[in-house]
Amino acid sequence: MKTPARQRALSLVELLVVIAIIGILASLVVTGIGITNTKVKIASARLQMAELQVALKGYEARYGNLPFSPSVLAAGVPDFTYGAGPVRNGGAYEVDNRELIAVLTDITQFRNGTPTVNVNHSLNPARRTFLHAPIADAIGRPGIGPDGVYRDPWGQPYIITLDLDFDGRCLDAMYRRENVSQQSNSTGFKALSRPNGQVGDHFGLQAQIMIWSFGPDRSADPNLRADQDDPNTMMGNQDNVLGWVE
Repeated sequence: MKTPARQRALSLVELLVVIAIIGILASLVVTGIGITNTKVKIASARLQMAELQVALKGYEARYGNLPFSPSVLAAGVPDFTYGAGPVRNGGAYEVDNRELIAVLTDITQFRNGTPTVNVNHSLNPARRTFLHAPIADAIGRPGIGPDGVYRDPWGQPYIITLDLDFDGRCLDAMYRRENVSQQSNSTGFKALSRPNGQVGDHFGLQAQIMIWSFGPDRSADPNLRADQDDPNTMMGNQDNVLGWVE
């Protein structure tokens, strides 16, 4: 028997509706997977930053001080930020976290053949491994790369600041800035503060160590507030993952 034209037309419309619904559901699933994946990476970054904290504290307990190279001391910066990209100390010496990682993992030569600051185990004479972290097979991948840099789940170096003047306050090269962290007078962003009576870029954390990540957008901007993104690029500081807050 032949199917009436009206019935065939309705079947086609129904098919198109079903296809549209499937497309919507598929996009929702993909979006949901993306959100879940981001949450997993943020949790992973927080765990790795906590492990870095433990490793640095373990080194201090063993040697009586935090790990730093002669070049860091020569820079003359009270608190030193091992940074990358826009994060700068403003001094003559700038370096990412590879120096710390070399000492904490007790390696004298990076996998790419470059010597480390830990020559002849000079900064870790007991030859102890304080940090166990994933190894990346290429530069720019999550984990410790062939260049010795420890990168977050998005492939960006962890930013690590140490309180090297031992005053109990850690001032990160970016988050110390008034234009970034100030909320009101001496109150700063996310547990940061500035001593009463001081002005300018003196916002710090009551701690010896600050560690943070650029987060999912892989960017940070020292010219934006800590809770802002650039409205044109939608990149900036809003999604930075801070190791000192949950």
